[in-house]
Amino acid sequence: MYESLGIVCQGVGGPEVMQWTSITVRDIGPYEVLVQVLAAGVNRLDCLQRLGRYPVPPDAPPGLGLEVAGVVLQCGVAVSSLRVGDRVMGLVAGGGYATHCIVDELLCFPWPDGWSAEQAATLPEALMTLCAHGFGAGRIQPGERVMVIGGAGGVGSCATQVLATLGYCVWTTAGGEKKVSWCQRLGAKRCINYQTELIWEVMLAETNGSGVDVILDFVGGRDLDRKLETLSTGGRLVIMGLMQGARAEMNQGILLQRQLTILGVTLRQQSLAKKERAADYLRQIILPLINQGRVQPLVDSVFPIQQVQLAHERMESGAHCGKIVLRVG
Repeated sequence: MYESLGIVCQGVGGPEVMQWTSITVRDIGPYEVLVQVLAAGVNRLDCLQRLGRYPVPPDAPPGLGLEVAGVVLQCGVAVSSLRVGDRVMGLVAGGGYATHCIVDELLCFPWPDGWSAEQAATLPEALMTLCAHGFGAGRIQPGERVMVIGGAGGVGSCATQVLATLGYCVWTTAGGEKKVSWCQRLGAKRCINYQTELIWEVMLAETNGSGVDVILDFVGGRDLDRKLETLSTGGRLVIMGLMQGARAEMNQGILLQRQLTILGVTLRQQSLAKKERAADYLRQIILPLINQGRVQPLVDSVFPIQQVQLAHERMESGAHCGKIVLRVG
């Protein structure tokens, strides 16, 4: 066991329930490493968990925080690819808002040269989500057209940048001119301002009525029928967030007529084996882009971990572009 400091929720509720206090980290397993955390990414699921609206998987640590950047302090007896002192960024099942956390060896990635800890902490959750749910469940293929609904958030921004860098034709949605400009700087062919434009009419006009092959939906809720109408034959709608609610009406006829697929996925609930497959894709395809300087960190703001309440307030305000990060070390 390892004595540490971390954020603990004193009950369910607003940001005020989060407290910085002493915690105990369990012993590492044979294929795990203990990481001294220097920075941790903030994700919307952290806010939902704090509110009691997202069930923690039974085998996951109960603490908040799904991605970290830091330094390896201890290695399990079977760890072969990492050494004490290595700088890594990693995906965790929980407990990242702390000075120390445990990471599976295969879910650790090299901390990019020249990047700060805060910059490195923006990547694991976003990239793993894209690899597992975009290229994995969504089966995005070369030459396909992709729409990202919610393109200015931490994961949506990263998905837009990576897909555009890989040569995909990407459309996004966002609210307000600041976010629209942000998405277009990341490489979106067009970012539709949902505050002033009719999303689905614009999308069909943009594609000459043929629609897109894949929709990555970080928003959920309303307009399910319109999303399906925007898909081409054989298209896939991948739902990864429910910011606008969990209920919507659907015309099932269009599913049959166009042979469409609807997938609902969350990264945290995936098995370790599925996460490791996504991690392999990340290493082979995306890490080289980072090392070449073609994928850049997308940091909205950085807060000391003792100001985690302010970080969650910014997340819930919806004003951010890119990733909100906590500085720990």
